Amino acid sequence: MVARTTTRAKAKPRACGWGQARHRRVLRPRHERRIDRSDLVERLEGPDGLTRYTSTFTRRDVLQALAEHARTGATVADIESSADAFLARDGIVALEPVAGECRYSTRELLPLERTAIEHAQR
Repeated sequence: MVARTTTRAKAKPRACGWGQARHRRVLRPRHERRIDRSDLVERLEGPDGLTRYTSTFTRRDVLQALAEHARTGATVADIESSADAFLARDGIVALEPVAGECRYSTRELLPLERTAIEHAQR
């Protein structure tokens, strides 16, 4: 009984064109388009990056974003050095610490926030 069921289960997909080669192609992990490191850094610094939903971020946020994009693997040391290099960029501004944790924003966002505050105070 089991052998007959298995044979039928295999025959039906084959009849629809699902051979072993097609099966492997579908189940094989897809290779994501690799993002160049400079593109990634520009994206993280831009309006759709680390400040997309909040105006400040921490080193931990940078580490998390870099680790998420290192899907093929990276060492902790590589991610940490990349985070430090990112935070040292001209477009990144260190702010006053909050609860003992350093916070950062982008040079592009600060004037926009200043303008918003000025308009709100009028």
